[in-house]
Amino acid sequence: MRSRIERLVQFLSQNLYEREDVIRLTLLAMFGGESIFLYGKPGLGKSFIAKAIKTIIKNGKIFEYLMNKYSTPEEIFGPLDINKLSDGHYVRLIDGYLPSADICFLDEIWKAGPSIQNTLLTIINEKEFRNGTQTIKVPLKLLIAASNEFPEENQGLEALYDRFILRFETEPLNDFDNVLKMVGIGTDVKHELLKLNDADLVTPENLIEISNIVDDTNGINFSSDTIDFIRHFKINLETKSSIYISDRRWKKTLRLMKVSALCSDRKIVEIADTFVIKHCFWNNINNNGVDERAEIKLIYDEIVQKITGVSDDVSWAETEIKTLTNNVKGYLKNNLTNKEYIDELGIRYKSILKGLNEDNGVISKASSIFSPFDFDRASSISSELRQEFEKTFFQLQKKVIKGS
Repeated sequence: MRSRIERLVQFLSQNLYEREDVIRLTLLAMFGGESIFLYGKPGLGKSFIAKAIKTIIKNGKIFEYLMNKYSTPEEIFGPLDINKLSDGHYVRLIDGYLPSADICFLDEIWKAGPSIQNTLLTIINEKEFRNGTQTIKVPLKLLIAASNEFPEENQGLEALYDRFILRFETEPLNDFDNVLKMVGIGTDVKHELLKLNDADLVTPENLIEISNIVDDTNGINFSSDTIDFIRHFKINLETKSSIYISDRRWKKTLRLMKVSALCSDRKIVEIADTFVIKHCFWNNINNNGVDERAEIKLIYDEIVQKITGVSDDVSWAETEIKTLTNNVKGYLKNNLTNKEYIDELGIRYKSILKGLNEDNGVISKASSIFSPFDFDRASSISSELRQEFEKTFFQLQKKVIKGS
């Protein structure tokens, strides 16, 4: 299953720069039967992610809507059937609306009125929609909500927000080269786009199978190290922070850890699967001056390093690889072909990757397909960063060979 999901990630990421993290997390939400809230400014590709994920669902349908304070239930759940209304039946025409969609993207979610909120709660919780006197099962596999603000307090939005177990902040592109690539500048080599075949697509049966295994009491177990880690985290969170975590949120978060393990081809939840904590336990990044997300991450990282001896900070390695890449580009630009120096650049690159996994107290037994944090820490480095070095280094090597 892991290789299949990795292929889906590659397919979804090929036209989206610096969005692999959110793609992986959104896939986890789908495979785990949960909803995800994306926080961030407009124009960062949040709706594009929803449209892309629709393409990996077999015969998938998507419903998108931009909420405003005047939005009505008819615009979300479908208009009333006039013919049946004249007979006294209050039935909606749902085809093409949220109750008939596999993937739903609701932008500016917190502008939804109470009547929309209440129906959404039932759909998220039960995957059911009451249409007239009938209660129907909805095919919804993933609900993505987005906003550039958090729900206001005391506005009755707490219950709806709590149903979005996973939260993620989308940010503008960090690497200017990716801004250029986005508009086709600086892409010398044309890469053939990955295409999915029918066997790659996600079906309802796939999701049911995952759910059945995860919910089987004998299906997925927790390793003793992981249980110890979670216990330490809970104690530290309660003593060092005022962030409240409900029993329901704990239960759903632990279940997502099981999904992470299963989709990573394991029947045992390892510490790597606990990364979901960093995306499930914060509510706001500015709660009366407190950045809950940063607070959660700080406690989490402290426990990870204490128990495993491993840190997920690879910034030093990324800085060195960027420096090496600039050196290679400089050589290419100036037509330099010092073979000994070029060989040294290759050796330094390999030593950086090797050094990432040295000097760690304990290396985890596993990694999660859904997390950029990988205890094989060389995999934690941006794939684009590594590919850029390797591509330019290969070009330099070819030039040396031609010149010899």
